[in-house]
Amino acid sequence: MLALYKSVDWENCVTLHVNVSTEKADLVTAHATEFTDTEPVVNFRCGKVEVQPLNSGEAADLFMKSGWTKAKATHPDVWMPSTSMWAVRVEHRIDRNLFEGEDTSIAESPLVIAVPEAQAKVLQQRYNDLGWKDLRDLANADKAALPAALDNFGMGKDKPTLSSSGLAATIAAHHAAAKTPDELTLEDVEKDDVFSFVEDLESLVDLYAEDSVVFLENLYEGDQENKSPYIEAMVMQEQLAYQYNKGALREGPGNGREPNNPLVAIHPSDSTVVLDHPFLIVEGLGDDKRELAEEFRTFLLEDDQQRRFQEAGFRNSDGDATPDLADTVKSPKQLDVTSLKRPTGDVIEKVLENWKKVRVDVQVLLLIDISDSMARPVGSPSSKLNRVKSAVEDVLTRLDDDVKVGLWTLDEGVDNLDRIRESPLPADQARDDLIESVTSLNDYTTIKATPLYSGTLAAYNSLRGTTTKNEARSIVLLTDGQSEKEAPGAEKAFWDSIAADKTGSVRIFTIAYGDDADEVALEDIATKTKGVAYVAGKDNDDIEQVLPSVFKHF
Repeated sequence: MLALYKSVDWENCVTLHVNVSTEKADLVTAHATEFTDTEPVVNFRCGKVEVQPLNSGEAADLFMKSGWTKAKATHPDVWMPSTSMWAVRVEHRIDRNLFEGEDTSIAESPLVIAVPEAQAKVLQQRYNDLGWKDLRDLANADKAALPAALDNFGMGKDKPTLSSSGLAATIAAHHAAAKTPDELTLEDVEKDDVFSFVEDLESLVDLYAEDSVVFLENLYEGDQENKSPYIEAMVMQEQLAYQYNKGALREGPGNGREPNNPLVAIHPSDSTVVLDHPFLIVEGLGDDKRELAEEFRTFLLEDDQQRRFQEAGFRNSDGDATPDLADTVKSPKQLDVTSLKRPTGDVIEKVLENWKKVRVDVQVLLLIDISDSMARPVGSPSSKLNRVKSAVEDVLTRLDDDVKVGLWTLDEGVDNLDRIRESPLPADQARDDLIESVTSLNDYTTIKATPLYSGTLAAYNSLRGTTTKNEARSIVLLTDGQSEKEAPGAEKAFWDSIAADKTGSVRIFTIAYGDDADEVALEDIATKTKGVAYVAGKDNDDIEQVLPSVFKHF
């Protein structure tokens, strides 16, 4: 045995590159390290596993569009997305078999409607066995006849083109609409009544995101300050609801402190999708890598590793939850429904095509403070305004083409020849003009005022009252100062107008930029319009991270 050990090449290892969905990246990385530490040997060479995390939808796009040639991440030998539906979509789009292992689950996590406990009690009192059909009825209900806690009910949903939870939710909605307990067909998803059902259901969505963690991090921060939830329900994997309730979000602010108002994970009674977390071996592997991949898959399915998946809030590969998971999110220990059958590639494409037609029409107005304090340098010759311009250009470049975006300067009631009043238009039409407009701002176009309330009210009035069932309106207010040089009564007029708008038709997301910003006032504005308050504080470089974070909501 010693001679055999010495004959192994311990320098030039066979390296298995694994790409894994973000919610289980830390756990799989830890398992990969432990597996490598067992010193696996393949054909007299050492073996090791390297893991890179990436959102499942983004990884699918790389397989479909570029073959990973334009990616910063390494082309994977093994892909571990949240659901095998991505593999089906990729193979349909490229018209060839690229993966094997679609039926091998490393872990499972059912899709749930996660609702803060206080709100869940009201929802479950009205709908004893909540399903997608009930949510559709809620979307069409007479608001005046609803309990106060439900009259402005809004959901958060991940974009199905990027997120496994978003894709699963959209598939589940089509299943519920078609009333098909088994396989969803192309004929089903092309029916007018199915399309209408999904359109009604989508109208409940107030905010989209690329990742449910966006919702959860903001929800948690508000919870710790005892604020009312800024969103009433979110569609996500059960595992994320568990992590939230444990105060253990990935890269989140929890640090083990459990929320005051934990989430209840409601399993839709009429259509449940279980995310199957497959282990997909990518075509073209040589014998050595294939053998190493199969050994790593076997390792992940061993009892110790499966137990750790369960401890992280997943169900094991047989769908069993721990008592802790069941108790923490109020879920059944064993699922009492059968997961819906995985749809074919043409059905997935049609479902996404339907969603693009019915998705909520999002309009966002970026409102930028151009008071003279924005011309001050920040840690370099660059001014605050120039840093904002750079961040805005980056956001506009990456924004979805169909999101309507506009740009205003915060200068209502001020004589300013350089003011900007660009109303929201689809980003693919507005992008170049908005970038040109923001580029035109410079340190010499600033004004000697911060009309916080009158300027924000003018922007609010330009959007309010124009929403229909499938529309959502938001303002992103960025300022580094406090209200000054406004007409008497401007603040009162603002709050009176907000209070009078019973529809809550416009959310305001605020960014307090720098040490002198009125964080208290901005937080109040965000909270009372069901937005979120952000701070780009003592390090002025923060604006280049904070502004994209805000725009993840759209």
